[in-house]
Amino acid sequence: MTLLRRLLDLKGRARRIDYWRMQLWLTIAVSILWVSAVFLTMYGIPGWAPMLLVIPVALLIWPVAIRRLHDRNKSGWWMLPFAVAPYLLYGLTGGLSVAAEDNPALLWPLLASSLAGFVLGLWGLIEIGFLKGAPGPNRFGPAVR
Repeated sequence: MTLLRRLLDLKGRARRIDYWRMQLWLTIAVSILWVSAVFLTMYGIPGWAPMLLVIPVALLIWPVAIRRLHDRNKSGWWMLPFAVAPYLLYGLTGGLSVAAEDNPALLWPLLASSLAGFVLGLWGLIEIGFLKGAPGPNRFGPAVR
């Protein structure tokens, strides 16, 4: 129970290595779920059951990413532009691409929304995964080393 509580804890700070370890484990878990779904489907068994777990498992990165933001002395609300906004912009891009077939003037907004989504996602990755944490204690707790 302590491990699960720590995985879901939004308070405190996390080191870069903690973030990358969690990314590795979640990537392995999601890969196993995908492969299980493929094999079940190949043998005539509905493969949707393992797929129901993909989103909840993938969302387990959020608490550690929020703690990484805390380590950078940023609010966890930064996850919205880093993780949610790119998908919203990609959705807008999909809608614009359908409309751009009839109206070539929409190609620039299509390009802009796609590029904005990419830039926000990349910025989030750099901010959370690569930049050093704030030295010393900050408003989210003592430094983690």
